[in-house]
Amino acid sequence: MRNEDTLSVEGMAFTVRQLPVRRGHAVVFRLVKALGPMLMGLTPKDEQSKLGVDLSDTSMAEALQALREEDYEYVLQAMIDCTTVSIDSGPQVALSSVYDAAFVGRWSQWLTWLGFALRTNFRSFFSGPTSPLSVLNQVKGQ
Repeated sequence: MRNEDTLSVEGMAFTVRQLPVRRGHAVVFRLVKALGPMLMGLTPKDEQSKLGVDLSDTSMAEALQALREEDYEYVLQAMIDCTTVSIDSGPQVALSSVYDAAFVGRWSQWLTWLGFALRTNFRSFFSGPTSPLSVLNQVKGQ
């Protein structure tokens, strides 16, 4: 069953419905391709790291090099496609139909929505004791 969740941000109510599994696979592939080099740079946390991990400048540079514009556009379009929005208590419409109007000059709201859409779709991939990221951290900590 595909779940959905709603986020309200400054007069906009975004409803994100999880992607079908096959489209989710394609998004995860692109995310891992871009984030993989950075994830490989994770080291076990130390007392001075507020995030719990240290990222080397090299791993960040590799991640940025691995991120291709077409992969970014694919992931972004998938998140747009699985989102509807109500603006100022209006009707729910496909985000794609009002995307520019909803976000022009509102980069903070855009980033909040994008993070929410990614979490709604891939929460179990990014968190929890059996998530790939947790398993990678456990392996690197040994």
